[in-house]
Amino acid sequence: MQNSSSISSMYLMNRGAGSGLGNDERHKRETHSVPALRSLWNFARLIYRQRAEEVLNIDIREVLPRVLADALSLCASVFLASLAYLVGWMILRGDFPGPGEIQHLLSAIHFQNVLTLVAVGIAVFALCGFYTHTRGYRGRFKVLTIFNAVSLTFLLQVFVDYAVLRLPLPRTIALVAWVLALGLVGGSRLVKAYVKCTYRIERKAARGDKPTRNVLVIGGAGYIGSVLTRQLINAGYRVRVLDELLFGDASIDSLRGGPAFELLRADFRCVESVVEATQGMDAVIHLGAIVGDPACKLDSKMSLETNLAATSMIKNVCKGAGIRRLLFASTCSVYGASAYLLDEKSAPAPLSLYACTKLDSERILLEHPAADYAPTILRLGTAFGWSFRPRFDLVLNLLTAKAVCDHRLTIFNQTQWRPFIHVQDIARAFVTCLRASTSLVAYETFNVGSDHLNSRLGNLAMMIQEQVRNIEIEFVENTDHRDYRVNFDKISKRLAFTCSHSLEHGISEIKRALESGLVGDYRDAKYHNDRTLERVNGQATVPDRSEPLVNASEKFLRQAAAAIA
Repeated sequence: MQNSSSISSMYLMNRGAGSGLGNDERHKRETHSVPALRSLWNFARLIYRQRAEEVLNIDIREVLPRVLADALSLCASVFLASLAYLVGWMILRGDFPGPGEIQHLLSAIHFQNVLTLVAVGIAVFALCGFYTHTRGYRGRFKVLTIFNAVSLTFLLQVFVDYAVLRLPLPRTIALVAWVLALGLVGGSRLVKAYVKCTYRIERKAARGDKPTRNVLVIGGAGYIGSVLTRQLINAGYRVRVLDELLFGDASIDSLRGGPAFELLRADFRCVESVVEATQGMDAVIHLGAIVGDPACKLDSKMSLETNLAATSMIKNVCKGAGIRRLLFASTCSVYGASAYLLDEKSAPAPLSLYACTKLDSERILLEHPAADYAPTILRLGTAFGWSFRPRFDLVLNLLTAKAVCDHRLTIFNQTQWRPFIHVQDIARAFVTCLRASTSLVAYETFNVGSDHLNSRLGNLAMMIQEQVRNIEIEFVENTDHRDYRVNFDKISKRLAFTCSHSLEHGISEIKRALESGLVGDYRDAKYHNDRTLERVNGQATVPDRSEPLVNASEKFLRQAAAAIA
């Protein structure tokens, strides 16, 4: 977790360095000026340090088998190349070499050569993402990455042999070893990918799973919760909503009086409220949070209490009440900025306090495994679409509203990637996890979305322009470095979940809602989390935090404050 805070504070340091610039200057079109180059250099440093931190903080128990396999592959390539050289000698010369010639051949392969090849190879493989990212690589890009890494390894090895050890391998053996290493290192990964695609490996199903009938939804009146509550009721569950109704009760007003719905209006940071709400429940879905980077920045103490300390308390209450199933709404923002396609085993690198609180909450929920407790983490993509509690601080919804109402779009960082997901699909993912056998989802983390919904921000403008004519589009750059694509194979293969709503569908429904008068003014504070929270002076009602509770989030605040100061 330590790397999370260092990357985040460095990001804020870059922001702080330019905080003296005016808004017009900061958001002007990208040019090849010195400030722009300096920003690009800072971003390059950010990515480099992120990769270095990931290498230093990888899970040794998980990575060690792959490191050993690669080390054996490199060793085997040298010895097999030597054997091939010997066989070639016999074929080309037509006789078997004598003992003196064999001894001369073997003496050319020194232990130092093999040792340095393995050391150089593992270092290069790690920096190329073999042990953090390549599970998400696909097709030619994965093959190209492996080819580049193995080739760079042998080039560096040749340099070390000639310049340092003065004990170079024969060129023929080195060339054959390079070809064999490509086959062994790449082939082992291709075989693994084939086995995973061909066969489905599952845990042994647990016996006696308690049927889930009563579900507590914390934050059930919000943007996601109001949709999820209805889907749960339609699926046959009895739903109790715990919500302070900070944004009003219009989103769930039509549910009042229904036999399968119950509302408990209370602050989920209060342990008494959570204890009362969990009585008689079979499962808890925790959606409650201060959502989004701008909202979390307003009051960092309140953000930690709401997003992190309350999560720890909810976990303890659930375990005390004998509630085994706990589903937690996290975010794909924990991945930060990356040029790679990221899956659940990729190293997180959050760039904001919001993402840090979510990552620390995941850690708290998953630590200290117990047989009577089965948490599931759902890392959600960037939400969009119409909800019973509409939001226009979400990128797709906001851009569509600006196009319809203002006929003007400003796209920041058009080349950056985001994984998108419709709010209806988010709700359906929670229902899918709730229905799944505990053996499939207990202590598991799922990226929630679909591969085809990974999109560049600039592409959104083109999609909106197809449905809203006569709009002006401006592309500008700012200091937001979040840029990530996400792999969703795990939830697709294990739970057979795929998204059914496209980006075009989300644009269309937001456009219809605005044109039909369902929304008065999309700028109204009730449609924006940060603007509503600006009016709230939240007071802590949970116990004081202890140091072990906060990791990346607390360090984020400390180091960011020091960096900007």
